[in-house]
Amino acid sequence: MPGLVPTVCQRQLRRQCRAFAQVTVSRVRLEQFIAAELTYFSQRQQTPLRLERIVQASTPGKVAQLVYKELPERFAARIKHVENMKGWEQLPELKQLRQIFSDSFRDLRLSEMPRVEEPSVSELAAFTDVIQGIRRRHLPVVVLLAEALRNMDPENLQSWADTFLLNRITTEMLTSHYVAIVEAASGGDAFRNRTNGRIGIVDTTCNPGEICERVAETVRESLSDTDGR
Repeated sequence: MPGLVPTVCQRQLRRQCRAFAQVTVSRVRLEQFIAAELTYFSQRQQTPLRLERIVQASTPGKVAQLVYKELPERFAARIKHVENMKGWEQLPELKQLRQIFSDSFRDLRLSEMPRVEEPSVSELAAFTDVIQGIRRRHLPVVVLLAEALRNMDPENLQSWADTFLLNRITTEMLTSHYVAIVEAASGGDAFRNRTNGRIGIVDTTCNPGEICERVAETVRESLSDTDGR
């Protein structure tokens, strides 16, 4: 029955996580559950993360729910993407990247969200620690990727790298937005940020089209001045 095993694994994993303080769980068994979830999440269809979903996640509780749902799927997809590169096991940098994403996926799936509709910043403290840990862990990702690309087969390299980096942009947006929302709420700046047009990392008063037009006009003026000399 397709989908049954992943669902059972999810329920068992959550039960074991909640009982971890009282019951000793076999590490091997726990890793089996994590591996099953990783396989399940990596097979899900990835959908683009639209800006309006980022903007709508304007409170600590909403952004936590968004991150909790989206990050595991995207880390699982990144792991699968690394594994799809022929000979990845022979490249130390790709092996390290895979381990980074595996550790972050594991941390997320072993974390639990508070069982309230709109948790406070203090109630999200444990989850915030997980996100901060993920951000620290991922600091060397770009350097490792650059080093890996130097040693990889050039065939299909561009499309592989493009997919990897687009996925990274999304996950960086999610974690950065989470931290910005939580820090604003912690410091009492949430209302001031909204009145200034900022929601987390998003400046709602920014008009990219207008900025591009201004840049284009500046370039045209510069070229006109150069041609006139």
